[in-house]
Amino acid sequence: MRVRRERRLKVPVGFDVSRLGPRERQVLAMHEEGMSLGEIAERLNVSYEAVKKALQRVQRRFDRYRCSADYRRAVEEQEEYLARSLTRFYGGGLPTWAGRGR
Repeated sequence: MRVRRERRLKVPVGFDVSRLGPRERQVLAMHEEGMSLGEIAERLNVSYEAVKKALQRVQRRFDRYRCSADYRRAVEEQEEYLARSLTRFYGGGLPTWAGRGR
């Protein structure tokens, strides 16, 4: 018997999980814990297909969010924060490996 590896969903930067439905949040939380779709279905007492469809809806929402201005803004804010942190850590000048050196 061949075991299929399930691709794990990654919550996009800045995504508000409260925008998901209760079942979608529940399934996503269990999925992030590392449970398989079959285990989630058994725990929630629903079919495997119901769990699969819930994760597909979550994936579609993540994909739509990644195309939105909110996502681009969240990524830009994260990049600015990292740049400020590096600047503070290195005392105003970035190291040569960061692309600003010679």
